[in-house]
Formats: sequence, C-alpha cells, structure tokens
Amino acid sequence: MFTFDAVHWTGSISSFVLYVLKTFFLTGWRQLWYLLAVIYVICLLALGNRISNRFNSFIYFCSFVFLAYGIAADNYGKIFSAIRTISLIESFFQNSFVNLPMILPFFMLGYTLNRPIPVKYNKHAFLIALSCIVGLLFEILLTTLFDLHENVVLCLFTYPSVYFLLIWALNNPYSDLSVAAKHCSGMASIIYLSHSLLQVHLVSNGFTPSLVFLICTLIPGFVGFILTKIDNPTFNKFI
Repeated sequence: MFTFDAVHWTGSISSFVLYVLKTFFLTGWRQLWYLLAVIYVICLLALGNRISNRFNSFIYFCSFVFLAYGIAADNYGKIFSAIRTISLIESFFQNSFVNLPMILPFFMLGYTLNRPIPVKYNKHAFLIALSCIVGLLFEILLTTLFDLHENVVLCLFTYPSVYFLLIWALNNPYSDLSVAAKHCSGMASIIYLSHSLLQVHLVSNGFTPSLVFLICTLIPGFVGFILTKIDNPTFNKFI
C-alpha cells in the first residue's frame, strides 16, 4: 500500500515518512482503517478486563449507544447533522483513529451471541433475518428517494439483519455450513484487503463506478475462492 503511495507522492521525503507513521499507527490505509481500529479495540478490551470483570458488559451496552449514533449520522445524516451536538460528535470521530460507532457494535457481536438467546429467536431466525433484509432494502430505497442519508453504511435494519443471519447459520440443522463459511471467509478477506488498491487504480484510469464495483468484487472474490479450494497453509495465512 505504501509502495503505491510512494510512487504517486509529490511531496518531500520527510512528509512521506510522517504520512507513513500517521497512517500506520493512527488512521489506517484508506479502507483498511478498520483493521487498525480493531487492534486498538482489542487492546482496550484487554486492558479494561484487567481492571474489571464487568468491562465487557459495559462495552457491550456502550456499543448500542454508538450504533444509534452511527445510524443517525449515516443513514439519516441529513436530518440529524442539523443538531449541533451530533455534528460535533461526528466531527470528532471523523478526525480520530478509531471510529467507534462503526467498530464496537459489530465487534461485540461475538459477545452478544454468547448471551442467552430466546428460543423463539433460534426457532424463527431465518424468517426474522429475511424480514430484516427486506426492511433494510426498503429503508435504503426510502432514504435514497427522500435524500436523507450521508451514506448507507449503517441503517436501522443493518445490525438485526447480521445478528439473525448469524443465529440462523449457527443453529442450522440441515447442513454443515463449515465449508461454505470457509469459502465465504476467504473470499471476503481477499475482497476487503485488495478492493481499495484496485479501486484507486481503476478510478484513476477512468473506469465507471459500476464497472469498478464489479471488478473489485468479482475478481478478488474469485481469487479468494480458488485460494480456499487450494487449502495451502501459506495461502491460508492471507485469508
């Protein structure tokens, strides 16, 4: 990633060194900021649990506060950004190295799934998940038509869609999902790790957004699928 930036760097060597240090330790490289943020969240949880056994529970409940803020700032951003308090919080997160509204809710899903899950959720998880996905698509359509969102990264139905899909997958008695999960994990990893660099290169060469999306999804996804099929120990470290 830094080699790509070095080739296109127009400033001084010292400014590039400062950029590398800031990117590596504070902001993360473009779309890979999430990986750096996860490292810091893990450090936070590790330190917090040394102080109190209830720290995980505290962060779990905080994650829903951050989730509510993230939904307000993203999918309903053009409504809530007019509220000064929310706009100030948004400005703080945009200039910080860990975007907590994006990280904590989904990072803490593991903790959430280890809590007691009502029987009715387990029994009807697939139907609930399907309903949430329909709701998510409708919500995105609605906020797009009325020009309400800054982006659609977080919606009201995003978290429950993911949550109930995971419950269904973990409790599905009809098939062994481990093989499918392995392929999906490998494909997702390669897409995530490579799409930003591909995107920058394709956009700079005049590719249209739709074509960029297809290339950045299909080609890395196919590569990830092949790597999982090969099942090589060295390749597995990348996925």
